[in-house]
Amino acid sequence: MESNLEKLLIGDCNTTISVCDSGGKPKPLFQENIFGRFLRHCGFNLTIPGITGWRSFTQRSHNLITDSGHNVVALALGGNNAAPRIAIGSGNTSPTAADTGLESLVAQMYATNNPLAAITTTNTPNDTVNIVAAFSMTVAASIGEESIQYGGNMLARQTFTPFTVAVGDIVNVAHSVVC
Repeated sequence: MESNLEKLLIGDCNTTISVCDSGGKPKPLFQENIFGRFLRHCGFNLTIPGITGWRSFTQRSHNLITDSGHNVVALALGGNNAAPRIAIGSGNTSPTAADTGLESLVAQMYATNNPLAAITTTNTPNDTVNIVAAFSMTVAASIGEESIQYGGNMLARQTFTPFTVAVGDIVNVAHSVVC
């Protein structure tokens, strides 16, 4: 749960990412604040602790629901045996509502049929569906984008301050959608 100070500094968030090395030790990430996010969306990717954000073991951010995502998100994720995928990539172009895929896919996995992934929901009006995945990295990469996909549609996409992962690292992604 985010604190009031976090809400003030980074805004409302619905995605949390953390990275652990192959031994399970958390790796530090850069959590950008609202000013840092504004600069990144203007094309300036600055990681200046104390000015554009701070070091943290989790990275929290807000996603953009794409045009096709608005049409299917409640039905697909609201408890009708949907099989959404979480994908991570190395792109850094700001998301738009017309996006149909990640800029540069690194890995993806189903949230329901993988032992490292799970979906939780209470199936009530205005329900929050939590989609969780833990990627065991098989390639070294710089991760700067994340999305939820259902069938052939991308439902949500976001970009964030990139972080580097090594082979064997575990990237934990928790994405919440209010239906």
